[in-house]
Amino acid sequence: RPSRQRLSYQLTINNSSSVNNNLQNRNLVRVPLSNPASPNASALSWSLTSKTTNDTASAHLTKKSDNSLSTLPGLKLVHLNIRSLKNNAHFLELRKFTKFNKIDVLTVSETWLNTSVTNKEIEIEGYKLHRLDRLHKKGGGVCAYIRKDIKSLVLKDLSYISETNFHQLWIKLQHKKSKSLLVCVSYRPPDSPLDCFEKYFKPNYVHALTMGKLIILLGDLNCDMLKPTPGSASLIKTTKELNLNQLIKSPTRITESSQTLVDVIFVSSPRLVVNSGVIETCISDHFPVYVSLKLKTDKSPPNYITTRSYNKYDPDLFAIDLASNRDRLVSIFRMDNVDEKLTIFNEIFLNTLDKHAPVKTIKVRGKSCPFITPEIKASMIKRDQLHSLFRKTRDHYDWLNFREARNFTKTALVNAQKEYVLKEVQQHRNNTGSLWKVIKENIAYRERESVVYSKEPKLVAEEFNHFFSTIGVNAAKKASTLIQDPSVYPARNLSDVNRTDNSYPEENDRFSFTPVSCSEIRNIILAMPSNKSPGKDKVSMRVIKHSLPVILGPLTDIISCSLSSSSFPIAWKEAEVIPLLKDGNHEEASNNRPLSLLTFLSKICEKVALNQFGSYLMKNKKLSTHQSGNKKHPSCETLNLLTGDTILKAMDGKLVTALILIDLSKAFDSVNPTFLLTKLSNVGASPSVVKWFESYLTGRTQSVRIGSTVSTPLPVSYGVPQGAILSPLLFSIYTNDLPSSVHHSKLESY
Repeated sequence: RPSRQRLSYQLTINNSSSVNNNLQNRNLVRVPLSNPASPNASALSWSLTSKTTNDTASAHLTKKSDNSLSTLPGLKLVHLNIRSLKNNAHFLELRKFTKFNKIDVLTVSETWLNTSVTNKEIEIEGYKLHRLDRLHKKGGGVCAYIRKDIKSLVLKDLSYISETNFHQLWIKLQHKKSKSLLVCVSYRPPDSPLDCFEKYFKPNYVHALTMGKLIILLGDLNCDMLKPTPGSASLIKTTKELNLNQLIKSPTRITESSQTLVDVIFVSSPRLVVNSGVIETCISDHFPVYVSLKLKTDKSPPNYITTRSYNKYDPDLFAIDLASNRDRLVSIFRMDNVDEKLTIFNEIFLNTLDKHAPVKTIKVRGKSCPFITPEIKASMIKRDQLHSLFRKTRDHYDWLNFREARNFTKTALVNAQKEYVLKEVQQHRNNTGSLWKVIKENIAYRERESVVYSKEPKLVAEEFNHFFSTIGVNAAKKASTLIQDPSVYPARNLSDVNRTDNSYPEENDRFSFTPVSCSEIRNIILAMPSNKSPGKDKVSMRVIKHSLPVILGPLTDIISCSLSSSSFPIAWKEAEVIPLLKDGNHEEASNNRPLSLLTFLSKICEKVALNQFGSYLMKNKKLSTHQSGNKKHPSCETLNLLTGDTILKAMDGKLVTALILIDLSKAFDSVNPTFLLTKLSNVGASPSVVKWFESYLTGRTQSVRIGSTVSTPLPVSYGVPQGAILSPLLFSIYTNDLPSSVHHSKLESY
């Protein structure tokens, strides 16, 4: 047989450095392919030199790799033993492999993860991650990446790692109107006893059967199914008893001296199987295995956002165009009604802004990996081709060639990513905002994930809006039943409950709003951050600051009119609510917290009211000293010090301390506006100020936004808006008398 031939490689990354792989094997030689010093050197070059005419080998090496699953019909599930997701080269290839093949469910074994690795570090965009880490010992671990539009639920009672390290992660999948199914991701380490199948897997499988779903087991069980061994015999015995069908027939791990089938896929019913097999790609030392099921799947729905396009926005031109409406802006000063003033202002401001920064609905595209160049992709293909060649020839030198190509590709990936990040940092080092964007994209940090719903976004938005808008009403009904129960709430005079001290303030000591100046409004606007999300009008604080010289006078007049007339503008009472997942299933409204996005102009008015009323309350010591939250100086640290000191004093006095921690559910949403107005009067607000707050609290509406879909507005009769500037102070006033209601213990609030 003709001797195997020699390969040579050269790598140049970002036209800045040349890395030659150290090929010292006796049949491998390095051949220069390009000038490393040349600025036009290609990013990656390959050369195959041959002194023989082995047509079979040559044809195989030049054959295009065709391992794509993207064209397969049905629901596609894949399993891979990755041998560490912490290996950056492995993860980068896995992410590319998953997106390219349009995989619906990707299961992974030997993740080698622990609590030091966050989900952010190993996330794949468009997929939800479920993990089961082995924490008491290095290695092991399994996880699953599920397409976000596929509803998934971890069956916690069945998912665990046994004392013998047998892994089971059970997940229930439901994709829109398709049949639901159960997926088990499993891993058995080589040292785990063979009775784990009978002892741990079998009981869980029998329990899963009672759910009446198709069951699929994917994993590396370290039992070679190609030949009779004690491991394969034990596995076959258990799976036959359970009527499970093994789909994989080809080797899944090939080394220079062996080939084994240890990565398996079992199904409870083969009638839904369209296709299955092994994908010959060398992400790790195991091949991925896959199964395609006869279940209808739609394309992953695109994600859209509605925002303003600032591509052609020029702040100077915008200010000039806005100033051209000077006559109409001046007319605002001659009006008496605050709503009429704001209507004219919004019409001028928004119409002008729409010309310079129109509102558009934009499709959100996935993050690309710009450092994975066509040359690096070619090296991945060549590596896989060399491995396939070795499988045909079983030649020692073909194995060495493959191994060098594999190591070369890993080095190329890691170095290319490092070079790319360094280049980005250097490019944006003088722009703090852009620099932090680069840093956040390349380090692990917690961020809010975009979620995908199994139902139509419009339907979800309407359901969420109905739930959020009625939270306060439902909470009030529960509270009324408690009030009527004398064992819980003894009969008391409501006016006594709402009083914060023994006497009401004198009329001349009550708080009233004072006229606001342009300089005060300017300082408030300039102090506000420019990177916060805008409200329903999509007007950012940055745009308001750009136009400040033009709008300062009219805006000051509108706010002054609002305070003096005790009327909060109707247009500023419209909130756009974004649901933020707290815990659990994101499709259940009760598991989400509503965040109200309000217009920045309304927040400026709120800030004026907060500054004036807050100063009065602090100066006259109207707020309880037992409240540490939402104040200028106290904080959670001061409350911790106070609590610790109280306990220590009790210990010195030979007393036993019982500490009860209470968290108020739906706190802001359940504020009774009638009670709140009474308490505002009790802390010193004048009738005109109480009337302004009544206008602020009543007549509010909200709509829920899911992506670019917005629900129908609904009225909100209870609560203070989440995200409003005044809400924390109002809630503090609402609970201000709570400490004085407790007589046999000490109550502190934060």
